[in-house]
Amino acid sequence: MAKVIFVSYASGTYKSNIYWNKFFVRFFIRPDKMLFLTDEDLRQDPIYHKFLSIFSAKTGAGYWAWKPWAISKAMDLADNGDIVIYQDCGQGLRYKNFIKPSNIISYAKKYNVMPGVFIPEHGTNIEWTHKQCFNLMDCNAEEFYNTAQVEAVISAWKVCDKTKLIVSEWLNYCTNEKIISDKYIEKNSGFATNGHRYDQSVLTNLVIKHNLSPISHDLVGLHLFKSMSFLNLYLAKDVWYSKIIFTTIHQCVKILRKIRKKSV
Repeated sequence: MAKVIFVSYASGTYKSNIYWNKFFVRFFIRPDKMLFLTDEDLRQDPIYHKFLSIFSAKTGAGYWAWKPWAISKAMDLADNGDIVIYQDCGQGLRYKNFIKPSNIISYAKKYNVMPGVFIPEHGTNIEWTHKQCFNLMDCNAEEFYNTAQVEAVISAWKVCDKTKLIVSEWLNYCTNEKIISDKYIEKNSGFATNGHRYDQSVLTNLVIKHNLSPISHDLVGLHLFKSMSFLNLYLAKDVWYSKIIFTTIHQCVKILRKIRKKSV
């Protein structure tokens, strides 16, 4: 039977989130293995010193290049067919897991990878990715420019040669400063008009290049899919009881957001 390996990463103040996030993972997801990696682990890896200018950058505690690194470390502990689940080590209820992500696991088994969630409400990839990133990844085509970006907060990977290659590519591109850094935004180029999204820009290009299947949705503006529990319910929304729970939570969040806006 395939094992489930959960991995997350934290540095700086985010390390204070590990205790409770780990608690909820252990008692609700119940993975076969669990990794909460930190910047101390990264600094002990030879890759840190090889790409010191990347991993020591203040932006994203290393341009978020540690994300594919963390996933690759989990894959190193896995056998072919195992599932590696990644989630950011954020703060709040969205990062507390209350149910086993069985639907996310099934999705990864079916498609080999659930690389993230499309976020069309933020615009197109060309608005959030600089020209050098497209050039050096050989992604100069309308299909790369016009897609929505893929949010990399949650992903799930069925371990196999193909997914190992994709994660390796992701890490390789993320350790190229001309691809990952926002220093290379060219003014008036028509690219990265809203900024550069670092690891997420790289991942989005790889999703299109490898014809991967991120999750699409029509729930705009609530950022609900940073929650693995909510994303798991969304994938089962055709089941009546999941639909009731999903709809109830969705409406409650909308009401709470409206109340907060009025109180500001």
